[in-house]
Amino acid sequence: MLSSQTRFTYRLTWLRGYGPCGPGCTNTSIGKLTTGRAPFDSTFWQTTGVGHMADLNYVTTTLSSGWEQGERAFNVSSKLYSKFSLRLNNANVVWVLTANASGGSIVSMETFVDTRTRNDTNEQNASPIAALPPYIGVPHGCLVTMSVPVTEPDHDVLGCRWAKQSECGSACTNLPQAYIDKSACTITLNTTTNRGYFPGQTYRVTMVIEDFPRFPIRMGRQLMLPTNPLSKVPLQLTITITKATSCVSNVQFAAPTLPDELHASYSMFPQPFLFAAYLTVPTLGGTNFLSSLPAGIVSQRLADDQKRQNVTRLYLTWLPERRQMGDNLACIWGMDQFGWVARGQRFKGSILDDNVTAIQTSVALRLARVEEHASTCSIDSFVTVLLD
Repeated sequence: MLSSQTRFTYRLTWLRGYGPCGPGCTNTSIGKLTTGRAPFDSTFWQTTGVGHMADLNYVTTTLSSGWEQGERAFNVSSKLYSKFSLRLNNANVVWVLTANASGGSIVSMETFVDTRTRNDTNEQNASPIAALPPYIGVPHGCLVTMSVPVTEPDHDVLGCRWAKQSECGSACTNLPQAYIDKSACTITLNTTTNRGYFPGQTYRVTMVIEDFPRFPIRMGRQLMLPTNPLSKVPLQLTITITKATSCVSNVQFAAPTLPDELHASYSMFPQPFLFAAYLTVPTLGGTNFLSSLPAGIVSQRLADDQKRQNVTRLYLTWLPERRQMGDNLACIWGMDQFGWVARGQRFKGSILDDNVTAIQTSVALRLARVEEHASTCSIDSFVTVLLD
């Protein structure tokens, strides 16, 4: 929330060559705002009574051999409405082809915002924060429990659910069989053939993350009970089933990667923020880092500075802009040929301005062992059991 303005930040991922950056996207495109490609110039985020807010162009932040990703922020005046929905729904933008579908499904996303003041914090409500790239590799023949990393700035109770058809249009979840634990925000899959899962298949997952007050509060003059959601955030991804002979992964973070759930403050403008992730792998050959980053982060893969033979390092430099005051998420994961996911790390920091006014920001570091087009930085924990 910025005075009378509410800032929205979106991050989208596309198959490389099909997104706003286009077929000619290269590393020189990183950090630049895309423009001039249909249907992205004519597809808009919209809200009732205001109309078009921003198109789907973005600042390109990350590239791999298979996909591109970008991020962009825009403001909506809070003086117009105290409660409103922001929606993306356009027949010209489609999902990648998934199983159980004859063609790409129409993209539909919606988030709900309430800018009224809470009487328990004397501030506007802060929505849940989650970041997911669209590809998650899940081994075939395993019982898999995935924990979605979601943070809640106001420490409200979080709830995760499947999106309703009115929220996801024709692109709703099409997993053959799955269980979502709404309070724990976990998804459990039994990826056996007799449950409808086959190696090489890709499936859609569309979720909604909601926050609920821990006790009755007032938003403006309205009483909100612990059963009333305060806001909702859409979360969309795809899951790819990969071949596997085991459900045990030996790829993991190595020290001195930042500890999980570390909190720190940063007020060193204009000095950059520096951090690194270390990955332990059986062999370095064929292993690489993939990342999902806010605009402005520059990454470089380097040799381990402690000269360990089975450790590789990703070094990141971020010079935040003042417009990025608030919550930011960065995800990092490793890529090899197996398509497995390892437990991730999360870093949260408070970026301070020149007047030492604390503005919360968070950087969630995620590491996964993945294959191309079957990856994620979204998994906080990944438990697998090999099934007969």
